[in-house]
Amino acid sequence: MQLAPHYAEAYALRADIQDQLGDLEGAIESAGKAQEAFQAQGDSVQAGVYERQKLYLGLQRQSLAEKNLQEQTPDEDEVAFEDMPEVQQILLRSAAFAQEKRYSEAIAEATRAIDPYPDMADSWAIRGNIFRLMGDRQASCRDYEQAAELFEQQSDSVRVETLRLMIDAVNSQE
Repeated sequence: MQLAPHYAEAYALRADIQDQLGDLEGAIESAGKAQEAFQAQGDSVQAGVYERQKLYLGLQRQSLAEKNLQEQTPDEDEVAFEDMPEVQQILLRSAAFAQEKRYSEAIAEATRAIDPYPDMADSWAIRGNIFRLMGDRQASCRDYEQAAELFEQQSDSVRVETLRLMIDAVNSQE
């Protein structure tokens, strides 16, 4: 993003990663930047997807804030990279490779996260994003569908809806 500040896909991927890591504020900001960049490129479909993602993330943030108030638990401090679970480190490396357009390495890292934890929906969604960046619509939709099924099993309707929107956006690019 420092090298190409108008690269919409980088903001989109960062928004997804931040969401997966629980950084809702950062995810909302990145989704907004992705929306603006896609709009500037004339891609109203993708701009609409990230506008909706911002809304869903905002709802998620509000729901989490209400839950925290009810439980009266303090926010947890940020976790240093080396203290993160290995699967999160792998996904961050995957995102970094994707941002550098090193897609084969990004896919390999995302797959490394999926193999031991096939029920981890976030990994499927991230790999779907990478396939989307590569232009592989079929693989992207396949991974988004898998992630949506897993999020549905977890009763995470916000993420299911976001993924359905992503699938529609990918399919509309045909």
